[in-house]
Amino acid sequence: MFHQFAEPPCHAATDAGEDQVTRDCGPVLDDHDQLTSVILISVYSAIVIHDLPTNDIPQRPRLLHVWQGERRIRTVDPEAHDLYLKASYQFAQQTAPSIRQSLALYTAAAAKDPRFARAYVGIAQAHLALLQITAESPDEATARERDALGKALAIDPHQGDAHGMLASLAYYHDWDWPRAEREFRTALAEGAQAPTEQRFGFALLTRGRFKEAEAH
Repeated sequence: MFHQFAEPPCHAATDAGEDQVTRDCGPVLDDHDQLTSVILISVYSAIVIHDLPTNDIPQRPRLLHVWQGERRIRTVDPEAHDLYLKASYQFAQQTAPSIRQSLALYTAAAAKDPRFARAYVGIAQAHLALLQITAESPDEATARERDALGKALAIDPHQGDAHGMLASLAYYHDWDWPRAEREFRTALAEGAQAPTEQRFGFALLTRGRFKEAEAH
């Protein structure tokens, strides 16, 4: 039964000499699809390992390499990635306790792997969510959100969602439309998720640019 799987959803290969795992997942996925993909990879890997002799089972890797085409887009400590996935689950519950728990887990992921850009994006999202439910003051939440986004983009300037959040800050907090539009367009060019597209469309609508807004 196990051998009916011809290949994993994403290419997964272990280099025992370097104690690393490499995955080729094609285009960058949004959080939901990324989580689904990671789960599928884990299931496939478990099936493959199940069929291996005990002495052939690789040790848990210390690094996770994720590639987009020929470009390595990030190297992540697997424990940090596990914390990130747990944080994303908590964040999706959208209750005050779960958002606070997600913030703690995103922060732990960043502490475990300080070069994990997505963890800082998660921290920024959590502070924004706490602001929206009035669990943090506007000045406090905005400052922490900016700080986390700055760290994410310093590590990986191609983080579309980080650019999208900066665009929203520029427009709705700073009232700086030219900078907001630049950030929105950069975010979409870098593959930001659907909420960024929706916020850009709404921003265009409020600027009276109705035809452009319809495209978003």
